[in-house]
Amino acid sequence: MHHCLWDSMLQMEIDRRKLCLGLMTGGFSQAISTHASGFMDALEAVPGERQLFAAARRLNKDNFEGAVFDSNGKDVATVLLPSRGHDVAVRRTTGECVVFARRPGTFAIAFNRPNGLPPLPFETTSARHFYGHGVFSADGRLLFTTENDFVNDRGMIGIRDATNGYCQVGEFPSHGVGPHDLAVLSDGRTLVIANGGISTHPDEGRRMLNLASMQPNLVYLDSHTGGLLERHVLSDALHKLSIRHLSVTPTDEVVIGCQFVGPKSDIPMLVGTHRRQHPIKLLPAPSRTYGLLRNYVSSIALDRTGRYAMATSAKGSMALTFDLDKKSVVQVLPIADVSGVARGVEADSFYFTTGEGSLFRSAGDGAQQQRSASKVFAWDNHLTALQ
Repeated sequence: MHHCLWDSMLQMEIDRRKLCLGLMTGGFSQAISTHASGFMDALEAVPGERQLFAAARRLNKDNFEGAVFDSNGKDVATVLLPSRGHDVAVRRTTGECVVFARRPGTFAIAFNRPNGLPPLPFETTSARHFYGHGVFSADGRLLFTTENDFVNDRGMIGIRDATNGYCQVGEFPSHGVGPHDLAVLSDGRTLVIANGGISTHPDEGRRMLNLASMQPNLVYLDSHTGGLLERHVLSDALHKLSIRHLSVTPTDEVVIGCQFVGPKSDIPMLVGTHRRQHPIKLLPAPSRTYGLLRNYVSSIALDRTGRYAMATSAKGSMALTFDLDKKSVVQVLPIADVSGVARGVEADSFYFTTGEGSLFRSAGDGAQQQRSASKVFAWDNHLTALQ
């Protein structure tokens, strides 16, 4: 797979050795502090059905961390970040984690590395920034990241060798603007990418530059070659419904969470599903129910069975659970500043985090607080289960 990728990326003219040297010795070579016990040691230290999770968090106005912690909120590994983080990708073969900068940041740090290895920082190439998400290949050798080619106003997927210091070995277009979340399907080869459709430029901060002409899409790419397999768009009437987050069931049904940037008085459906070679289907719910989300899905996750999906909204302080078999909302949970969400061990169970520092567990019977709100830190947008 690695050789195939390199052969297909020769036209990118990436001087691999120079790039690796530059990323390891450049401006982001500042000291990194951490504590970690290692993945296997951590698993042995988490008895019973307690889980491990990873997330970014803010300690105070100027200090940020990436963290691995258990389902009671006890830290296992932490790493200081130079600025605000967003999501964490997990290398399932080892438990290593990569925390990404929030858009338009350019840093990422690998931590919780095996054999006590220290955290490893790396950056985007020039004229790129991260969108805060990444995913490892099924064998754990490559890391795919969503990035902005802001000079040419197009989305890119960066490709890095996780076995060689996360040196970049290639990239290919995301076939859209503003790629955000992405995942690998069960074949281990196909990438599904949520292109949010919103044009931005780091010189403009987080300002949206193309609201009148934006066109979000969901695409499927061949991760070996970068070839476009399928591209799906919403109706013209929903061109301001930015497809941002996704999660994939064991049978490769993709569940999407959207953010609407049109008139606040409009209340479109924000959660949908997709199967390859079919149109995107938005999940129906009463307007008053979708209205609770305030046109904003912060994060979305599936339970272990793939039947239930939870969508959170920090803006609405609300979490909705959808039964994908019945295509309906089955649970509404009001939780202040809720955002990150990840699957629990049992069917129909989720863990989620809040901007107030709380950690909750929910199942069909409601939510239970695992860690109370903390004045020490605030969880950022996403939560990832390591197991």
